[in-house]
Amino acid sequence: MDKKRVLLIAILTLAFVAGILFWGIPLYFEGRYFEGVSLSAAALIVAFFGFKMLYAVLKNVNKGYPLEDERLMRIKTRAAAYAFYIGIYWILAIMWFEDVIVKYLPNFDISSAAGAAIMGQAVIFGLAYWILSSKGDVKN
Repeated sequence: MDKKRVLLIAILTLAFVAGILFWGIPLYFEGRYFEGVSLSAAALIVAFFGFKMLYAVLKNVNKGYPLEDERLMRIKTRAAAYAFYIGIYWILAIMWFEDVIVKYLPNFDISSAAGAAIMGQAVIFGLAYWILSSKGDVKN
């Protein structure tokens, strides 16, 4: 069962990366260089860390360890809380510095702000998960 879940996560990660690339590469050729390069770079970063994480998880599953235990659930819960709390300040910063952002990125509109907010929270969650899991166990 765990190997099927890992395979599903790998397929979804690959589909996500392909979707970002299929969105970013045409932007580059339309002359929107910053958006194209930044989306392609984001796709490569997601691919690198996603497949690195999947390799580690698959190695543990092959050794017979469970895909998720109590420690990982505590880490995921704590990382989600950090992502929520810090994400609120991230969204407020986007709103506060909107004029500065629009000055340097003239195509920055409300949908870009929403995307930046969601992507920022995802990055914050990933960083918090990585930091908490490298510390060891998380106490309640």
